[in-house]
Amino acid sequence: MVQQARNLAMDLADRIGTLRFLVHDRDPVFTGAFDEVFKAEGVRIIRTLPRTLRMNAICERVVGTFVANCWTGC
Repeated sequence: MVQQARNLAMDLADRIGTLRFLVHDRDPVFTGAFDEVFKAEGVRIIRTLPRTLRMNAICERVVGTFVANCWTGC
């Protein structure tokens, strides 16, 4: 995952500075090193609350709405 984070940061290049937040769950694949890749770029890391059963569904809905409405037009 850390390598994937680095690849994403390189792919975004100058646009990564426009990101303010990265929201992810508490899965063990998101290590401190993963977070540090984004913190080094000034992105604030927000973890979802533990044992929030509907949080994943809510996040996927928000992301789906963003992708459908903004990805190509923003």
